[in-house]
Amino acid sequence: MPSPLAETAPSTAEATVVIDEPSVGIEGFEGTFTWVDPRTLVVDPYNHRKPPAPGTDDSDEEQVEDTTEPDPELIASVREIGVQTPLLLRPQADGKTLGIIFGQRRFKAATIAVEEAIAEGRAFRLVPAIVRTDLRGVDDAALTISLIENAHRKATSARDNIAAVQQLSLMKISKTRKAKYARSLGLTVDQVKASETAI
Repeated sequence: MPSPLAETAPSTAEATVVIDEPSVGIEGFEGTFTWVDPRTLVVDPYNHRKPPAPGTDDSDEEQVEDTTEPDPELIASVREIGVQTPLLLRPQADGKTLGIIFGQRRFKAATIAVEEAIAEGRAFRLVPAIVRTDLRGVDDAALTISLIENAHRKATSARDNIAAVQQLSLMKISKTRKAKYARSLGLTVDQVKASETAI
């Protein structure tokens, strides 16, 4: 007597699902990539990273750090190799100006580097940017995107940083390039060399 399971089990051909069409990717937003002079930008009013309120100082019970300012290491990096990660911008209400949704610290570091280059009579680097045309006038989305960009950042570990510097030190590149990269990391050539025995 055949097993009841044998009678109801589908054949291999029946159990196999054939997908004729490959899955399709969809675009996530409307926008363009461009290069901008950072001096032409403004901080979008819905950029969630704000400087401390006027009148706030270190004597207040709750110290408020200005998270909008670039640290010396970021400035050194931008000075040497420019901004590598595009800023996210959107058109402002005047229809002419572009506002920063995220990348405010990179923008400030780039502005410092540009002003230094101009004062020294050198050419300056433009900044890479993505202009989100679909966010024109969509303040809730701009605010949320700005918050997400900053809220989910996690610093790399010291061990990972040392290992990367060690790897850089061991690469067969010119001393000039190695010195440039050291400066961009806020390190000296000797510090980069010392990483070889740090781990």
